[in-house]
Amino acid sequence: MVILGCIAREAAGRVGLRLSALRLEVIVTALAVLATAASVRSAGMLVSVVAGLAVAGVSAVTDVQTGYVFDRVLIAGGLPILIAGIVTGDLPALAAGALIGGGVPALLYTVTSGRGIGLGDVKLGAVLGGAAGPKEALHLIAVAFIVGGLIAAVLLFGRRYSPGRAIPFAPFLAIGAGLSFGSMWPR
Repeated sequence: MVILGCIAREAAGRVGLRLSALRLEVIVTALAVLATAASVRSAGMLVSVVAGLAVAGVSAVTDVQTGYVFDRVLIAGGLPILIAGIVTGDLPALAAGALIGGGVPALLYTVTSGRGIGLGDVKLGAVLGGAAGPKEALHLIAVAFIVGGLIAAVLLFGRRYSPGRAIPFAPFLAIGAGLSFGSMWPR
């Protein structure tokens, strides 16, 4: 988890942006502790949940602080998810989840010519969808768009944001991931 934080700080530094190391480390560590404390059905699922939550947490922080979702973070978190999918034989479910998780934001990206959502959010959706699987990826995307839409409406009606100003979407994907991964845990 610390590696993802270091990668994010280094990537942000290359484009002249500073990240708050303390906030980044605290959020990623808290998400990792929550994920590992939960009993999950398999070691592959544990890897996917921990890596997915770490990517979601780091990406949410970097998106809010810098406006970017860094590819290096997505790759560093996506590789363990991919390897776990291959080892456990869950590659078809991983691919279907990634297609759903990235496909819906990609459709919005295409329709709005990149003004409604960023390409980093599309890639983050794909990584998180792959970690979650197809059923949970639908839940993840639905929650992200519902919560994001509600927050955007409140901000616009409260005149805290102007219509042309960007609202980071990675935090809403992280919320969707947290709730979706929570539904994967046995009760």
